[in-house]
Amino acid sequence: MTLKLDRLEVGLRILLIACSCMILHSCSIISSADRQPKVLQLKSTENHEAKVVALADWTARARISVQTSEDSFSADLIWTQIGAAYNLRLSGPFGSGALTIRGNNSQVILLTSDGQSFLAGTPEELMLAQLGWSVPLSQLRYWLVGIPDRSSRDNLTVELTDKVGRYASFSQFDCEVIYKDYYEDRDPNVPRKLLIGCEDLKSRIVIKKWEIR
Repeated sequence: MTLKLDRLEVGLRILLIACSCMILHSCSIISSADRQPKVLQLKSTENHEAKVVALADWTARARISVQTSEDSFSADLIWTQIGAAYNLRLSGPFGSGALTIRGNNSQVILLTSDGQSFLAGTPEELMLAQLGWSVPLSQLRYWLVGIPDRSSRDNLTVELTDKVGRYASFSQFDCEVIYKDYYEDRDPNVPRKLLIGCEDLKSRIVIKKWEIR
């Protein structure tokens, strides 16, 4: 079955791709002005990362904006993670045109605003079938909380961390992630603002609220 989408849902699908930001092409699109020179602190980073990995139950409420060579779009993003299970919701103004992806280690389902649903064994299979891209969505859960995907170290280039061990930037799966700001009133600190860039696509995510249980 082929989805019939209005412009809003098409835009939300673009956002979904940008949100995972792992289109399999390499090209840095984040400008040098977004980079902040910092010092690599391996021991501090290991300590910080261990604390972040222990976060198994959380919700991030964010605003995401995307720019491509042809269009731009913004939407609200709510990501809830409970162990291996996740629920990702993208919606336009006042909740319009919502798309939801729910998944765990065994299956993932895409739900559209008009009641259609699509099932697959992995997020990548679902994206390929419904969006036409092979997008390893699995890594975004790590990027949102401020660390690379720990299961894919072979694809990781750590560029910079700050003096307290938080990641400032890294490259993974031919995409670039830069952290612009963190919430410092939590232990561990979690991201407030991040940039993700892949080829001709640039995404900015501002996390307005963290709910860590």
